Amino acid sequence: MKKITLLAYSLIVAVILSLPACKGSGDEPKDYNAMISKSPWKIISATLDGKDEFSDLNECYKDDLFRYQSGGSYSLEEGTTKCNTNDPQIFSEGTWSYDPDTKLLTMNQTSGSGQDGTFLVKELSSTKMVLEAPITFNGVKKTLVQQLVPVP
Repeated sequence: MKKITLLAYSLIVAVILSLPACKGSGDEPKDYNAMISKSPWKIISATLDGKDEFSDLNECYKDDLFRYQSGGSYSLEEGTTKCNTNDPQIFSEGTWSYDPDTKLLTMNQTSGSGQDGTFLVKELSSTKMVLEAPITFNGVKKTLVQQLVPVP
């Protein structure tokens, strides 16, 4: 009986060891910084504590672009529709970093007006980025969630 059990155990181990190491494309580490900086991003939805805020935005804000450079700088740029024709094309600049362990995207504004702070990256793929951040709005703490898509 011991010989049969030992033989069965040896066969199982041999089969497992003889299998090729399977490493599909989904197992490979992603280069998140390259994914973020590959193309500009624009917001397609924004909620504040689950309530849609994007549909209430003026159309001239809906096509603004977030451009993350691979060197760690970013700019917020007017899209094709400007709220004021005299507005500069780039209205905010700064630095950014992404930590894949904590999933935090940090933006530090150095000039202009716009968005900075630390955002939890809820989802990141080549077709979508979802950011979440606690904000204080009229003295009340709320959760902002933005969904962005890359712009070719």
